[in-house]
Amino acid sequence: MLSLNDAAEASYATKLIVDTLTAHHPEIPREAFETQLNYLFSLYTPFITCFCEDGDLLSQWRGYSDQGEGFAIGFSTAWLLSLGAKWRLIKVIYDRTQQVDLILMALQLALAEANKHGCSEDEQRSFWPLVAAQMTPWVVMFKDPAFREEQEWRIVNIDVHPPPFNFRRSGQRIVPFVALPLNDSVTSVIRGPYFAGSDTRGIDFALRSNGIMKIVQESKIPLRG
Repeated sequence: MLSLNDAAEASYATKLIVDTLTAHHPEIPREAFETQLNYLFSLYTPFITCFCEDGDLLSQWRGYSDQGEGFAIGFSTAWLLSLGAKWRLIKVIYDRTQQVDLILMALQLALAEANKHGCSEDEQRSFWPLVAAQMTPWVVMFKDPAFREEQEWRIVNIDVHPPPFNFRRSGQRIVPFVALPLNDSVTSVIRGPYFAGSDTRGIDFALRSNGIMKIVQESKIPLRG
């Protein structure tokens, strides 16, 4: 997750949770949430694969494929859901009101539980970090509203023990990654607008050579290469 393009992504949800808590429930110890969320994130750095609902979106071609010199690959939903118990398919939430409502609902349920059992001061010092830990998945589910056009879904590993990973170069960074078996997961391939009018036989052959028997579709975006 530390290698994603949004530089503030690792801190956005944590700050939103703490700010919401401070504004609506000042009686809850803010420090417990700040410490626990930051600590857990230092232990659990999730691996994420990002997908867009729209396979032919201008902002995606511009932002992720060198002005349309690339391919948009469509994947089977069944495959995304079949990756096993350690991986979860989630839809990113961009709406800030919805994000805050979810945080408040979780805090109110936690407060009701604490009041029901009459937690002592010492018990509350242990209780609130556990509540914060339950919110850790929102670090990868909540995203700044400025990115809403991406219509993003994600595969996220939810195991605190990282899977075996490899490394690749991304610009000036070395990025760890996890290889997943594709099998029959690919459902479509869209050629970026840069390739408009050019011969598709090369990419068709490359796909078939890798067991992907799909006909390449053309982008409908009129973007100059």
